[in-house]
Amino acid sequence: MSREIKFKAWDHDNNKMIYWTLNDLLVRFGDPKYQFNVEDRPSPLFNWLEYTGLKDENGEEIYENDFVKLTIRGVKIESVFGRVKMIEGCWCIDDEKLEEPIELKRANYGMEVFR
Repeated sequence: MSREIKFKAWDHDNNKMIYWTLNDLLVRFGDPKYQFNVEDRPSPLFNWLEYTGLKDENGEEIYENDFVKLTIRGVKIESVFGRVKMIEGCWCIDDEKLEEPIELKRANYGMEVFR
């Protein structure tokens, strides 16, 4: 199963989030004939965050380092809050209050991204 490779980063100069697909990066930096404005070029100083390939219950894309709430439905309903991180090759929800990280793809229900 493949997923779309995308990234986001906060542009401090223009106070906005910018989004790039892998194709954007390949075209803009791999083709010497491609012309772009300096302001269109991603800065190496940006903290690039990768798209996990998953969306929350509201259809919002979930990116690395997003803060998410996971509602666990079982014997009792409880909520877990944490940041999305890549841990041992898997996207996980991690928080110091958890005994261990929760694998994001296994928890792909009842999730909500907070931005």
